[in-house]
Amino acid sequence: MLALARWQPRKSQLFPAEIPFWVRVLGVPMEFRTRPNFESIGDALGRTVSVDLDHSRVQVVVDAFQQLCFETTVEFKGGEFYDGEEAAISLRYEKLFGYCPICSSLCHKEEKCPLAKPEVKMSPERKRETREGNGGWHEGGKHDDRARS
Repeated sequence: MLALARWQPRKSQLFPAEIPFWVRVLGVPMEFRTRPNFESIGDALGRTVSVDLDHSRVQVVVDAFQQLCFETTVEFKGGEFYDGEEAAISLRYEKLFGYCPICSSLCHKEEKCPLAKPEVKMSPERKRETREGNGGWHEGGKHDDRARS
């Protein structure tokens, strides 16, 4: 993640931790696509800056040291069809790169995730056996059988 900011004589103490994102909100019923509903969804993610109802998205400033939320349920009250029912919504962050898909963190990549299962390291000899067992070019391999047929 690369965060750019306009130079100022005094930079904000929260500069690297606060990142603005446009978040597309998918799954909101048509009758509930209102500015207050989108603001409440944005406030749950971070600090709401702007709402774009035409494209069903909200601009929020998120804390980069917290996990991102990609799916949630929202309880919509009132309306003709949704009387106090919950609806599942999906959140798509625009221009989001370099995050960990395992724990939804912006602080590290998937390879460095502390929640990732450690990979079993193979010795060079074991790698060679595996490669040869998968039809590599060695005596008595399956390529000899193909050459004869």
